Amino acid sequence: MASKGIYAKKDGAWRNIKTLYVNVGGAWFKAYEGWNSATGGTVTEYTKSDGTKWRVHTFTSSGTFTVTSAGKPFRALLVGGGGGGAGPYGTGSGGGGGAGGMVERDSLSLTPQAYTVTVGAGGSSGGNGGQPGGDSVFASITALGGGRSGNNGGGNQSGNCQGGSGGGPGAGGQSPPGTGGKALQPTSEWGGYGHPGGPSVGANSPVYGGSGGGAGSAGTQNGGGGAGRPNDITGTNVTYAHGGGTNSTTNDTVGGGGSGARHSGAYYSGNAGTIIVSYQIG
Repeated sequence: MASKGIYAKKDGAWRNIKTLYVNVGGAWFKAYEGWNSATGGTVTEYTKSDGTKWRVHTFTSSGTFTVTSAGKPFRALLVGGGGGGAGPYGTGSGGGGGAGGMVERDSLSLTPQAYTVTVGAGGSSGGNGGQPGGDSVFASITALGGGRSGNNGGGNQSGNCQGGSGGGPGAGGQSPPGTGGKALQPTSEWGGYGHPGGPSVGANSPVYGGSGGGAGSAGTQNGGGGAGRPNDITGTNVTYAHGGGTNSTTNDTVGGGGSGARHSGAYYSGNAGTIIVSYQIG
């Protein structure tokens, strides 16, 4: 028999009681709620510094999270897929994709049932602008996909490149410079984190696109993407959803935007998002 929880002996075997009710004066009251349990995703466990034990379910692709008992609140992290980066414009650089939106829930009420988990894919890169990232959806919560990088020569692209975090506009010598995509996640019905893309460099030569916004900060003009945001739901502080830069570099953050090409360099697709659910088990 395990050392924690309430147990009753039935048919010769000790069984853990998930929820205990007592009758007082003819009315039933919940006297005890046991630990949560669930299946689905990649399962890991860790122990916090305060001695409490936690179980983590990580989804890097779509699937099903099935709650088998729910005595206490859950934690959840949702990150949308990042937008794709753009190819170069002459001797300049293409815009970076926006990071996927990021939503955190530290006390989420779930009931015993099967929940569909949809993990947003990263948007593909493109020579004249990338594609937006896909939304990540769980338990009626949505982390929006990151905004695409803009078309080269496209001017103001705040609407065209909008997303969880906004994508950077393409290069093109326009004056005034192109405006980065809007960040839709913070003002959505689900709240969360996202920032706009940075502006492009205008009528100078060479010309450069703007970098994508991240969950932690806005994109920049001709540089690295907006910062990601750390979260410790897995037991380790990990940074998610960094915006795509304009410097032909890879972005290894989950939900990160794809980098645009610098000069004749490579340009990259956005990274897939994730959904992570955790709960205390002891």
